Amino acid sequence: MANPLIVEGICLRETLESLDATASFYIYTKRISPAGIWHDDPALFDGSSMDSGFTQDRIDTSSYEYHMRKTPHLIADAILEWRTVAS
Repeated sequence: MANPLIVEGICLRETLESLDATASFYIYTKRISPAGIWHDDPALFDGSSMDSGFTQDRIDTSSYEYHMRKTPHLIADAILEWRTVAS
């Protein structure tokens, strides 16, 4: 067996797709805030304007759009929750 290669990054599925490459195992990392909120959760988007302030603070629009297109959180082989600590 070859040595495993680990690649990390946002929008990884689109990046690999653009390189005509695939991975044999996908780990989705959920960034969880100190308040216990997964900021990239598509369910947080309520359809209001992304410029409305509160929604903008919670959701990165490009991340949200990527999650809706590729659903990486639903099709990953494993999910890891990465919790941030309040400073």
